Amino acid sequence: MTEHVPRGVILDIAAQGETVIAVGERGHILVSNDGGDHWAVMPSPVEQTLTAVYMLDQQHAWAVGHDGIILASHDGGEHWELQYSHRQYAKQNPDEAPGFGPLMSVFFFNTEDGIAVGAYGRMLLTHDGGTHWFDAAERLNNIDEYRLNAVISAGPGRLVIAAEAGLAFISQDHGESWVQSEMSSDGSLFGAWHDAGRDRLFLFGLQGLLYRSDDQGNSWHRIDTGLTSTLYKAFSGKETDVYIVGSDGVFLKMRGPDDVPSLFRYGDRRTTTSGLMTKDGFLLTGQVGVTTLPSETRFGVLTERGTGGRE
Repeated sequence: MTEHVPRGVILDIAAQGETVIAVGERGHILVSNDGGDHWAVMPSPVEQTLTAVYMLDQQHAWAVGHDGIILASHDGGEHWELQYSHRQYAKQNPDEAPGFGPLMSVFFFNTEDGIAVGAYGRMLLTHDGGTHWFDAAERLNNIDEYRLNAVISAGPGRLVIAAEAGLAFISQDHGESWVQSEMSSDGSLFGAWHDAGRDRLFLFGLQGLLYRSDDQGNSWHRIDTGLTSTLYKAFSGKETDVYIVGSDGVFLKMRGPDDVPSLFRYGDRRTTTSGLMTKDGFLLTGQVGVTTLPSETRFGVLTERGTGGRE
């Protein structure tokens, strides 16, 4: 069981080996070195909400958040440095001041090359580990500045961004050029996932929207979840299982060649923002901090009203 974890809002979690990092409101950074059994609160250089964290390996991690903040750690989350903020950029470049919206997602190919995306269509790139970040939003041709909610890797050199208005952006060349893909609904997309074993892509978001692509994002098939809840984040499980968490206590599981979803729902309908699977079960983040669920949690078949197993 988790111990000594602040009960405030924790928004994202990432792991490499037994090292787990979780981030959330007021700049909270939590680190576990035993797979989530015990936690320590690490000093944070910021007080703004941190929205996402990415771990490249057990040493290198990056977190992003409000005011365009980007933090980096090179020792498994023990210490963090501020690499970038919109306010800092505005002071140095008063004629090019970006909006002060949050960054929502970050990914690194290696210790040098990374990408961060967020509100107002912001897309930042680095080629020196984050020492310098530059604005590359013009590469997307996102003229309406739709919010970019998540960026993931979808194979060597391939990136996928989930965005507002049912849009996705796909790059095959490490973010140098992008192709826009439009879903059948204009509902906002909050997350993306690449099932590497089957080379399938998933996009998901508002009101239970869930799409799958079997051809690297060239075409998309909508999966009917029967849900009106928002889906936020996906992670992998055993074998080919894919899990997606969301609002109203929703916790989806997809298994099998057709990715038929089944559902577990928290009785208190808490919002769950992210998660991962450990050897003992699940670590989940959200309104009540970091919580656990056992691996034997039962998922029920979805009905037309979006009900299933319950806590």
